[in-house]
This record gives sequence, C-alpha cells and structure tokens, in this order.
Amino acid sequence: MENQTLHGDNQPMNEKKTRSVFNGQLIFNIVAAVAIVLLIVMQFYNPFAKKINIAGNENGEIRIAYVVSDSLMTNCVMVDTMSAQLAKLQDSLQKDLMSRQQGFEARVNIFQQNMQNGKITTESQAKQQQAALQSEQESLMALNEQYTSQISQIQLDMNFALIDSVNSVIKKYPDEFPYDFVLGYAKGGGILYANEKFDITSAVIEKLNNDYKPE
Repeated sequence: MENQTLHGDNQPMNEKKTRSVFNGQLIFNIVAAVAIVLLIVMQFYNPFAKKINIAGNENGEIRIAYVVSDSLMTNCVMVDTMSAQLAKLQDSLQKDLMSRQQGFEARVNIFQQNMQNGKITTESQAKQQQAALQSEQESLMALNEQYTSQISQIQLDMNFALIDSVNSVIKKYPDEFPYDFVLGYAKGGGILYANEKFDITSAVIEKLNNDYKPE
C-alpha cells in the first residue's frame, strides 16, 4: 500500500500573524459601494428626495461618514483579544491534527515492514489492514475539513462581533456620531475615493477601546 499521508496542503491552519485573522474582510466593506450607488439613485431618480449634503447638519439631510477598516483592525483592543484567542485555538487544533497524522504514519510504516518481513502471511490479512489504514486516513481528512470549517466560522463570528460593536458605539454616542450611514473603507475596495474630513476612524476606535470589557 502506498504511504499516503496528509501533508501541509491539507493542514487546516498555517502560522499567521495575529492581525491577519480578519485580513480586511469586514462584512460592511462588501456592501459599501452598493450603499453609495443606492443613495445616488435615490437622489437623482426620486423627484421628492431632499438634497444630499454629507457635510451638513440641517434636518432632513443624509449624513455619511466612514471608518478605515485596516486601522480599525490594527488598533482595536477587541481585535487583539479575539485574535489571540483564535491563534491559541488554531495552534491547539494544528497540534492535535499533527499528532494524529504522526500516529497514522507510524502505523503505515509498521504495515509496510510487516509486509516485507513476512509477518503478514495471507492476502486476507493484508487487505484487512489496508482497509483499516484507508479508513483512518479518510477520518484524518474529514477531521482536517472539520477544523478548517470551525476556524472559518469563528472568524465569521468575530467579524460580526466587531461590526456589532461598531454599531453599538455609534448608537451609544449619537451626539458624537450623528450619521445616517457609516461606511467601511479599505484601499482597493468598493469605494474608490473618500474625503478625509469624513473619516471618523480614530473617534470610533477610541470609544471601542474605552467601552470594551473582555469576558
């Protein structure tokens, strides 16, 4: 039987820097451009729409600001804490998978040795042990996929947790953040240009860090 083992490409976790957990993939970045297009359509194709004046504070105006996603993820204590927890889990799962893989490889080597030195005397014995090893390898591959899915789900949950925290901060301090829309901005994303005077990243990060209480 071939010595078929799980190698690096099948491992669910590669070592990464802690801050790469989010990698700029905040969900609100995906819909930011769509929101802007929608506002433009509402403005130009709705004859009853009021004038959009982003900088203004008059009643009835739509007020928009944005947060730089990369800065949010780099400077938030919440992100640091969640990333450290995820890195710890990744390390634990990786060690578990490697341990199981090493055990599997050892059993494959023993099987090969037994075939060579004549300890396995019948074709029936050989097939039985081959089937057992094949089943074990398939279980390892399934476990690899399970761990990968587990990490992906946790990353998604962490993204939503960060978005919820940003929403909570903006709602909690309406005088400081009197906006109808707060977009997520990332260079190379859906928003091609953003005027820096509408950047509220620092203020949002300050409030997030002040209000954050690790569990």
